[in-house]
Amino acid sequence: SEVRQYIQIVKESTESTYKLIENLLEWSRLESGKMKYNPALQNMFMIVEDTRILLNQNARMKNINLKNKLDHQSFIWGDDAMLQSLVQNLISNAIKFTAESGLIEVNENRFNDYIEYTVSDSGVGIKEQDIEKLFRIDMSFTTKGTKQEKGTGLGLALCKEIVNIHGGNIKVQSKVGEGTKVIFTLNKPKNN
Repeated sequence: SEVRQYIQIVKESTESTYKLIENLLEWSRLESGKMKYNPALQNMFMIVEDTRILLNQNARMKNINLKNKLDHQSFIWGDDAMLQSLVQNLISNAIKFTAESGLIEVNENRFNDYIEYTVSDSGVGIKEQDIEKLFRIDMSFTTKGTKQEKGTGLGLALCKEIVNIHGGNIKVQSKVGEGTKVIFTLNKPKNN
């Protein structure tokens, strides 16, 4: 039992370090121009679904219901690798800050030129004064998840950069104890 406990601590520490290095490398590639923006027609339903399948085990460990409520034909104009990184960061954050038996949903609202996506969770929420710190790389704001999961403090700053590159906007709406919504916009293809 004691060995299992130590193995779990090593596992969590390794995962946290790996995520930090992954985010730093991605941030560095974006900032140095080495991560090229290669836009093409993308199906956000499939990007969210692939991420849902990838992270479903993490959600199941906390008995969280993770729902992809996007239209199967949710096409936008964007970079596949960047959008996968964006969605993975947002959904893994939602899992981290949602307690046992919670709910996470990805929804959309369609407008003329763009689609607004919302990743909402029934998690712990964020204090109003901390919301502005979330997207700032210089503050590296991070808190522990509901199972003491550690974050890097870079994920949402990276998400903001990715959304900006795509010409969209991102914001957070949250109340402590009531959950969080991360809302971002992406442009529709010109012919849709």
